[in-house]
Amino acid sequence: MYFKKAISSVVAVSLLLVVSVLSVTLFQNWNSSFLSLTTLKVSESSNFKVEVDQIFGNMIYLKNSNDVDIYVDSILIGNKSCLIDKKISPGISKTSLNLCTLGLVKDVYEVIVSSNVGLSSKFLNVEGVGYPSLKSVGRFPVPNSYVVEINDGTAYVSDYSRIYALDISDPYNISSYGQFGWGSVRGLTIKDDVLYRTEHYVSGDFESYNVSDPSSITLLGTTDVGVNEQDGVFVDDRGLAYLAQTNGFYIYIFNVSDPTNLSYIKYHDTSSSYDVFVDNDVVYNVGPTVSTFWNVSDIYNMNLLGSSIGSYNAQVVDGFLYLTINDKFSIVDVSDKSNIVTVNDYVNSTLFSNTYDVKVEGIFAFISDTGSGKLHVMDISDKTNIKHLESFSGYPLIKDISVKLPYIYVTGNHSLSIIEFS
Repeated sequence: MYFKKAISSVVAVSLLLVVSVLSVTLFQNWNSSFLSLTTLKVSESSNFKVEVDQIFGNMIYLKNSNDVDIYVDSILIGNKSCLIDKKISPGISKTSLNLCTLGLVKDVYEVIVSSNVGLSSKFLNVEGVGYPSLKSVGRFPVPNSYVVEINDGTAYVSDYSRIYALDISDPYNISSYGQFGWGSVRGLTIKDDVLYRTEHYVSGDFESYNVSDPSSITLLGTTDVGVNEQDGVFVDDRGLAYLAQTNGFYIYIFNVSDPTNLSYIKYHDTSSSYDVFVDNDVVYNVGPTVSTFWNVSDIYNMNLLGSSIGSYNAQVVDGFLYLTINDKFSIVDVSDKSNIVTVNDYVNSTLFSNTYDVKVEGIFAFISDTGSGKLHVMDISDKTNIKHLESFSGYPLIKDISVKLPYIYVTGNHSLSIIEFS
């Protein structure tokens, strides 16, 4: 019988030790790589993300686990898109859903948050809210308050002699940064942290101010329009400013691409001019006798597209123009420049007395009524069947409206008043 020679026990033990050391070393290297990769993937998926914590009624609670601010632009709940445009600081932040869950059936929905750092989602039990109601939450005295514009937690309110910069970060406790822009200011608009103002009675000056820091506002540019009674003003994305001039019923056009150099271009006769709104290269020029719509894709060759009822103010939202005057509220479909059509001429002399301004947010239109001193809320979800929801009284000489739901800012009664709609 033939036998093979076996390796010695010493050699076997030595080989076993070598294999063990190699195995441990390889495992440690693999484990270290795995942990690093896993940590990287966890970091990539969890850092710089806003998560939904919970939803109660019209309020959503968002959790930012990072140590930097994140900016949320929209939230999708089922098929309801909620535009938020909100800075979310580290921690848990409570913010309004702007009534976008109105009428939503109670169910489990995927809630998707879109921010400047990406998307996050969570399934939650959500119940839509019913129609909200109005309540007064804040007031600040401004003699002869006229126009109001809102910009990043600051309200700019004009009277017949100056502009007030008001801190409205806490709507229940309004405070003042100070006053600037002396003159009878009847037109205000803000674009890219630059405030533009017109002057009505005295000089007719047109001015621009840097309002990036409301506690330290600086004059950028000023020019003499040449005539007074300047009212509404609007600045478009091309860097053109349109001024409504009530004395001669003109639109004055300036180049404001450089806010330190307000350069006059031309004026245009419009038959009636009180306020202007620009959308998609169309100027909606409104006045108490007639509203006219002009194609301004070539400002040197403006052509008339159509006309409608007179109005003191105008707003275009999603292809619809909203006008109001006296006892009328009109909705005009302007989505097709070549076929401008009035959708609804709503007349209600029982409800309306002397309407002045209209602002639209979602399915709601907010209308100021100087004659009755009331703020009216209309449901415009069906534009052919406008419904009156609520009126809020107690605002004599109510004028201008600015809306950043859930808050509505109104001038009149020698003050800026803040009304909550929730």
